[in-house]
Order: sequence, then C-alpha cells, then structure tokens
Amino acid sequence: CLADCRDASCGDGFVHIGVEDCDDNNLVPGDGCDGECQSEVEFQGAGDEAVAEGIAFARYTWAQAGTNNNGQANAAAACQQRGGRLAVPNSQAQWDAFYSLITRDSYGWWMGGHNNFSCGNATPGSPKAYSAGLIYVPTGGSRVYTGCNCTPTEQGLVAYHYTGQGHFDGCQRHTPNGELGIMDENIDYSHGDIHGFICQAP
Repeated sequence: CLADCRDASCGDGFVHIGVEDCDDNNLVPGDGCDGECQSEVEFQGAGDEAVAEGIAFARYTWAQAGTNNNGQANAAAACQQRGGRLAVPNSQAQWDAFYSLITRDSYGWWMGGHNNFSCGNATPGSPKAYSAGLIYVPTGGSRVYTGCNCTPTEQGLVAYHYTGQGHFDGCQRHTPNGELGIMDENIDYSHGDIHGFICQAP
C-alpha cells in the first residue's frame, strides 16, 4: 500500500521493493524498465555496483568500458550503450549508494547533470540543488563541496574522494580522513585523473 493507501502496481512510479526492479511511471518496454517493472539494463564488466530504492548504479573505468577518456560525452555514450545513463542520484539513499562506488584517493568520475550555475557546500540536512535534483552529504559526512571552479556557464559534474590535506584543484583543503566531493569541469575535460564514470538504471 502506498502512502495514499492505493495498491502498489507496476507503472505507478514507485518501486515495490522485492517485487519490482524499477518503476519508471509507465509500462513501455525499451526504456530501461520493461512493462513488468524489471530492469532491461545489464551493467556487464562494471568495476562495482550498488542499488538503492530500486535504482542500480555501476562504476566503470575507461578501460572497463572499452572507450577513451574524452570528456563527459564518451562517458554518457558508454552508459547509453548499456541501456542506462550517467548517474543522477536524488535522495539520501541514492547518494549513499553512489558514493559507495567512489574509490578512495580517486580524483574523478563523471556523473550526470550540471552545476546549476552556483557554488557552495551541501551539509547534513541541507542538500544543494543541481540540475538533476539535490546533492546530499554522504551519511556520516560533514559536507560535500560543490562548484569548485565556480563559473557562470554550464559545467559537467565529476565526483571525487581525496584523502590528502592539500588543496584539491586549487580550491579546497581536505581533512586527513578524506572527503567526498563534487567538482564542476568543462564537459570536454579529459585529464588523466578522471578515471571513468558512474552509470545508473533506469
């Protein structure tokens, strides 16, 4: 039973845990979630996977995906080839699953969305808006820095996890325990420290 006491059913936009893999608010197959609310996406060859609220997330290095480090476009295309899209988590549980895939001391993994043309921190209980929803602080974390480059133009988003105490990308000092963060980058940025990307389905 949903919050309004309607029976849960495939196509209502709510994932019935233990029964449905996904629910994209329709019964149309071929869009990543079939007419029986089972996922049509298989993240074969992924380095790691996590699931939250019926949404699957998968991490790929460029080598695992068989593509080149050539900015956000190649990352997006690789996710689409697998029936998914670049990750756009939008709840605390989804962000926790997403962050569980970010390996320590890895500088960058492309995700979906853009910087919403703003800068600042997300803190516990106060998520920060971005183009695809809200950025939540990982459970147990103190903050997530966003908008590192702070430009008024649309930038792609790169997630990172850095344990050093120096300035990362010239803008923020981190604690010895490391912090997880989101950094805006030009969509064609192909720096060697961007290791790959994170997909989601549906």
